[in-house]
Amino acid sequence: MADRLPPGCPTCVRLRLEAWKGWNGDTPVDYHLHTTHTDGRATVSEMAQAAASIGMTEVLFSEHVRHTSAYFPSFVHEVRELQCPGMTALVGAEAKILDLDGHLDCSPEIAGICDGIIGSVHSLPRDEAGLSQSWSRLEAETALKLEFQLALAIVSKSRAHILGHPMGMVIKTFGVRPLEHLYRLACACRESGKAFELNPGYCSSPKDWIDVVKTAGCRVSLGSDAHSPLEVGNAWSVFMMGRETPGRI
Repeated sequence: MADRLPPGCPTCVRLRLEAWKGWNGDTPVDYHLHTTHTDGRATVSEMAQAAASIGMTEVLFSEHVRHTSAYFPSFVHEVRELQCPGMTALVGAEAKILDLDGHLDCSPEIAGICDGIIGSVHSLPRDEAGLSQSWSRLEAETALKLEFQLALAIVSKSRAHILGHPMGMVIKTFGVRPLEHLYRLACACRESGKAFELNPGYCSSPKDWIDVVKTAGCRVSLGSDAHSPLEVGNAWSVFMMGRETPGRI
């Protein structure tokens, strides 16, 4: 897998990835946005305008990538050319984990120009015959175990900075609330220095998810996984509304 991003330590990044107690309502961010460059429904400019209009101070355009993604240079150019007074727009990538060794489906060249990388569990690794597998064809317990192992590989072995939508595949497919697995991943994030993404699209109970990251003491990334302008800032709204003040945590 020489053309994929190999396991290793992630680079240092300027993203605001802090433990929950360090967050306050002064600097709204959204670190997970998609555009028409992949499966989003709005352009880079439209998503940026939506973010600026609701007071986001910093956003990460974390577009889906593969190691073969040829569109990425034009995407980077668009993001770097944005003019949004009062808001910083950063270039990111969301890459799927390929195996339990920590390879990400992202080329080293793409990784080298990113301001942040989200590692996510998406499709299953191919079986021994090289055939694609489906989450829905697995038993729930088998899927839970496999996704946890893949997510743990992102946290402990890959070069990602953020664990994207933790346990999201089994949550969406089987409707489970795997709080024990989420807590174990959050603890692993604490040990590795990676950030656990609070993503409203995969969370049935924001309070439970917040309790997980508070108890584990890991770094947190607020990411809406927005695919349209109306979704921008959702993570901030869902997880920061009614938040306790830092002195009460």
